[in-house]
Amino acid sequence: MLTIEVDDRLVLDALRQVAGRLGDPAPALKAIGETLAESTRRRFETSTGPDGQRWPSNSPVTILQYLGAYKGSYTKTSKISANGSGRAISKRPLIGETKSLSSTIDWTVSGDSVLIGSPMVYAAVQQFGAKARQFGSAPWGDIPARPFLGVSDDDRRAILDLFSDFLLP
Repeated sequence: MLTIEVDDRLVLDALRQVAGRLGDPAPALKAIGETLAESTRRRFETSTGPDGQRWPSNSPVTILQYLGAYKGSYTKTSKISANGSGRAISKRPLIGETKSLSSTIDWTVSGDSVLIGSPMVYAAVQQFGAKARQFGSAPWGDIPARPFLGVSDDDRRAILDLFSDFLLP
């Protein structure tokens, strides 16, 4: 699982307060895990990172490879068909027909931490990017970073609201 540490003074201070008052921060951490996992899944719908930046578009080569995986994407004369054109136009970064990366976002509580990520082997490459052949023969081309894990400003506010819920009687 990919690990990204959040060093946010407001969130960490609030977490310490919750731990001090509750003794067991697990319920608060579970709520945070569910909140952050849902927020992360929504990033795939908007193609934006936690910082609000749009992810780089797919390269033409990626789109052509994507089309090659589906029957009906090309005509008998090897031109892109109407179906293929529609498929190419609607192709978003990190989203395939199976939505496998976005559908594997999950969380777990471990001690006094909550871990959020995906077990997919390629998750780190999508998060941080990679140069062509950085891992031997893979990837076949440069892959730009498309961060999907992290804490946005909205996430930070949601976490602090959760802490308030746990701290107030």
